Amino acid sequence: MVSGDLLGRELHRTTFATPASAFDVFAAIGAALRVHESHLRGRQPLWAGLAVGGLYDEQRGALDHPRLGWCEAPVDALFRAIVPTPYTVVPYVEAVAEVEYRRFESAFRRRPESWLYLCAEESISMAWLVDGLARSSADDIESFCVALEPGSGDDTDPSPNRAVLLGRAVALVRDVVNPDVVTVGGEALTRHGSDREDVSDGYRQRSSYHDVPLRFSEPDDDLRSAAALGAASRVMYVDPIGAMQAR
Repeated sequence: MVSGDLLGRELHRTTFATPASAFDVFAAIGAALRVHESHLRGRQPLWAGLAVGGLYDEQRGALDHPRLGWCEAPVDALFRAIVPTPYTVVPYVEAVAEVEYRRFESAFRRRPESWLYLCAEESISMAWLVDGLARSSADDIESFCVALEPGSGDDTDPSPNRAVLLGRAVALVRDVVNPDVVTVGGEALTRHGSDREDVSDGYRQRSSYHDVPLRFSEPDDDLRSAAALGAASRVMYVDPIGAMQAR
């Protein structure tokens, strides 16, 4: 749990153990929030953001998260019960991708019209941004990796490793959306040089186009915090008048 100001600067962070069930998770969030608020006396919260994995249905306010065993978890109702401010629910990979997009824009002093971001952590997620805003995302593209190279089952012809399959999956999605920039981030496959080389090899093997090179984000332990703040402040930048009227 992270709070910050409108400039994206972190003010305070609170951590807690994650329970298994959705109801217990939000009870823990509520308890942590009370502790967290005690460190922010004199400040008025404007908006809250919840960055979630899994498949979030905005119309129903429900979340399916197979890896956690959640099916139609009522995250909207649970979050609304503990948070006193308006809030936004954002897919985790979109929140991370928007942070990476702004960092790229700041470092290279240009604004890509289309950006494809892959986040390799416990699972492999992707987000496609156009003009800095997410247009689509998917929480888990592991099935792409399996389908691309199922393997023959013959020990003399082993399947490529997971990093190569990831590179091929990235190439497949890149050929579909045709972005200006392709970036792979996350900790699972990108912190080590050998894994990066395997991802790059898979990307070169499968992509039909070679005009967009593959980039890797640098490891950053504060990325999750920045993503959480981005989820909370997104509406304040996209629609500031509407955000203030909603309060």
